[in-house]
Amino acid sequence: MTLTVADKRFYADQIRMAIDNLNVRYGIYVPMPVIQWTLRGQGRMGVAFGFKSIKLHPEYAVAMGREAYLQVAIHEACHTVTTWRRHYIAKLPRQKDGRWSSHGLEWKSAMENLGRTPERCGSTTAEVRAQVKPGRVVKKVHAECACYAGHEITLNVANKVARGAGYRCRRCHTNITVKL
Repeated sequence: MTLTVADKRFYADQIRMAIDNLNVRYGIYVPMPVIQWTLRGQGRMGVAFGFKSIKLHPEYAVAMGREAYLQVAIHEACHTVTTWRRHYIAKLPRQKDGRWSSHGLEWKSAMENLGRTPERCGSTTAEVRAQVKPGRVVKKVHAECACYAGHEITLNVANKVARGAGYRCRRCHTNITVKL
């Protein structure tokens, strides 16, 4: 089963309403981000790139159902608004070490203002993950150094090492060797 145009329109409308509600709530104007349905693999269900675009996962949307995936879409809309506020309004709360927290007080407040539970969306059931095709599989190759023989590096790195590139072990600082 694939995601229909009507489903995509539904999620876009919900994101637009969420951003409009937060614009009114905070007295700001965050423009509507571009919504792309391009995520693949079993990693992320959705991601907000700054305040300009939101990428969503069509297979997770079908597997999870409308209401469950709507939480993901609203979650990303809140990231969009809080990123915009952080970018244009510098006096927002920071963590003790001065960094911004992507799921911090500002984001939680935005989720609560929309009547949603402020929780991260990174966990799904095994049944849902089974319905989503796995992403790109990265092939690993065994490599050796002076202190440890169990390093695993990607095939791309292994080919570079075989051609003479110097990759060093983080522990013993000797060059890693590969037998292809």
